[in-house]
Amino acid sequence: RILQAASRCDVAPDGIHHDLLLAKLPQACAADITALLAGEGSKALSAGLAAARVLLPSVTGVRWRVDVVISTARLSKVLRPVITLELTLSTGQLRRLEMSVMQFHELRYCVAQSLKAMHDNRRNPLHKVLAAQQQRAQQAAASASA
Repeated sequence: RILQAASRCDVAPDGIHHDLLLAKLPQACAADITALLAGEGSKALSAGLAAARVLLPSVTGVRWRVDVVISTARLSKVLRPVITLELTLSTGQLRRLEMSVMQFHELRYCVAQSLKAMHDNRRNPLHKVLAAQQQRAQQAAASASA
């Protein structure tokens, strides 16, 4: 992941080396990563990382409704709510999910846990270093074009 993030930024190798040391990576590891990114194979590395990237479809639309099951073939009176989600994916596919209220709450809880984990990951020092490096690169590009 370090290589992927660093290969996306057009930054001087000494800047990357310095930031990796700030992220408390060992000197040897920082030197190796900097050599990979600055060496002759950097373009091949970037191409390889781009080819290895897995692109999953994203959700472009959500429709939902709550249905109440009044009766079934076995029981005359059920009165049980069922939540129906219809997800539209970026590939154009429609995915339909039907779940009980209990399953919906479990899904909601799992999504909340995932979002919290993503938020906590953003607090990682290396992520902060890479974000600062990207911001510096954008500012340098903006000042060069102005």
